[in-house]
Order: sequence, then C-alpha cells, then structure tokens
Amino acid sequence: MKKLLLVILALTLSAGMWADELEDCKNIAVTEIDGAIEDVTDEDILAIASQAKTDINAASTKEAINSIKTFATAKINALVLIQTTRQGIQNEEINSWIDGAFNDIKNGGNDATPGIDEIKNQILTVIKFFKEGKAEAKKELLGDMGEPCTDCTAVEVTDGTTTVTLYKPTNVSYIKK
Repeated sequence: MKKLLLVILALTLSAGMWADELEDCKNIAVTEIDGAIEDVTDEDILAIASQAKTDINAASTKEAINSIKTFATAKINALVLIQTTRQGIQNEEINSWIDGAFNDIKNGGNDATPGIDEIKNQILTVIKFFKEGKAEAKKELLGDMGEPCTDCTAVEVTDGTTTVTLYKPTNVSYIKK
C-alpha cells in the first residue's frame, strides 16, 4: 500500500511538472510569434499569428506546440519580407504576381507544394529583377542626372503627383513645343 501511494504521489508530481513545462513551452512559443508580428499591421499576417496562438494554447504536446510555432513564424517572416520588399512597386502585373505568392503562402498548409521558402524565393527574385530593370532603364534614360548626390545642383520637375529630380544638369532651358 505504501509503495502504491508513493507511485501515485510521484505520478501526480511529475504530471504537475509536465503541465508547468507545457505551459512554459506555450508561453515561449506565443512570445516568439508576438515578436514576429511586432510593428506588423497587415490583417492577413495578424490573423495567421492569432490562429497560431489559439492552436498553441490548445496543443497538448511540446512537439505540437513547436510545430505550430515553427510553421506560423515561417509564414509570418516570409509574408513580412515580401510586403517590405514590394514597397514602391506600382506595376499592376508585378503586384498581381506578388499578391498571388502572398496568398499561396498565407493559405498553404504544412504539406503545401511548393513550400514557403520556394514561393518566397521565387517572388523575391521577380521583385529583384523588376527593380534592377527599373534602375537600369532610369540610368539609360537619365544618365548621370538620375544619380542622387549631395551638395550639387539639382532640378526638380513636377507634373501633378509625379516629381522627377535631375542632378548635376549642365544646362536648363525652358522651351515651348
């Protein structure tokens, strides 16, 4: 009887410790997700984080908690990177591709093919080539006058909401055509 009581006591204590470890694991996972969404305002990204935190709090094993956390932070980090990198792109076709990649990552499950990293890398490559092409076209069109400089002469031309700044012009003429 005494041995049985000791076994029950040991199991009760270990279950209590296990519960504390599980709660600690949940708290750490939620804190990591909160860190991933710091300064994020995109509702889709915040919804992913919210669902992940709900799933973490409902999880019953450390493995499940870590799996949910890892998958959610991978999604969040990829989406934040895409949103940050796309800033300033006004081309409708490129933005449509970016939106498609964003939605593929947002809606993809653990078994999604292609995976988060593959989709992220593909769209970041498209954005990179687009921005490089735009920079090359600007350089070709404006030459050295398109290169910003400090402490140099510059001319700013505005038409409505569009402004072009030309640097180091050698001559400025007003003409009427």
